[in-house]
Amino acid sequence: RALRTAQPLVGEARPLVADLRRLGPSLAPALDDLRPVARSARAVVAGLPALRAAATPTLRAARPALAAAGPLLDRLEPALANLVPIVGYLSQRRRTVSAWFANTAGIGARGDAKGSYVRFNIFVEPGTGFGGPGAFSSNAYTEPGDAADNQPYRAGAYPRLQPFRP
Repeated sequence: RALRTAQPLVGEARPLVADLRRLGPSLAPALDDLRPVARSARAVVAGLPALRAAATPTLRAARPALAAAGPLLDRLEPALANLVPIVGYLSQRRRTVSAWFANTAGIGARGDAKGSYVRFNIFVEPGTGFGGPGAFSSNAYTEPGDAADNQPYRAGAYPRLQPFRP
């Protein structure tokens, strides 16, 4: 009676079984590679009850601290949101930033009685420093990959970092 009841399911499963038979030889190496993952997953799942037993009292005890942190997180959120465009900008220029640090470290490795040979003069140009039009004719915010293909400043090619609005 069970076989008779399962007969429609067997008919529906036949195309899948045929596909699996055809794919079986090419899937075997991938399935073999999954054995260590399955063993690790089995160990993780076996450890979950102990983790839950240890974590539950800790998380319960943390409730007052988490509740007290709520207002702090509300005040921290705008600052973290401002990091999003900055990180996006820098990530596109990661090689340029890395090269700058590497070059600066290389030149700064030499020195004299007064210190390293590298002397820095850091200043803020009021226009760009405060969000207005800049007084310089060069583009301080270069394109990604600029070190490999440096280009002259073009009007309108000045990327402005804008607040993050998801």
